[in-house]
Amino acid sequence: MRFTPLPEWADKTAGEQYVIASRTVIAGGTVAFFGSLLPFMSSSAPELYQLNSAPQDTATFFGIVLAVIGCIMLAGFARTRMIPGIVTLFAAVLTELTLLGVILSGIAGTDMSDGFGDSLHVTLSPHIGIILSMLGCAAAGIGAVLSFRR
Repeated sequence: MRFTPLPEWADKTAGEQYVIASRTVIAGGTVAFFGSLLPFMSSSAPELYQLNSAPQDTATFFGIVLAVIGCIMLAGFARTRMIPGIVTLFAAVLTELTLLGVILSGIAGTDMSDGFGDSLHVTLSPHIGIILSMLGCAAAGIGAVLSFRR
């Protein structure tokens, strides 16, 4: 019978695991913020359909919020360890679903008409910024789940 060593995270105390979880949340929020600074989406007909900056602003806001919550988690108040984790998980999932909805609605597209009455199907293509923002929110969500471990 072979002995399988425990994974690296199993040797850590609960406090060390919580620090790792909070750093993961900080890193995820930072990646989401920097992803919002990169190109987010492009239109197949930019002369007809100007892009709205609301999804990019949402990623910027929630990236900052997730990083701040991660810093609060890192400060480590013993009584309130569960509350920042729940708030982080809620914010990460909400942002993830919002950005996924933007991508799916952009891929589906919409019919636009120009000044001459011609109709054109306009779609939006995701770029690296929205993908990085989604990865950052996923990392923050994973950090939130890791913070629930005792």
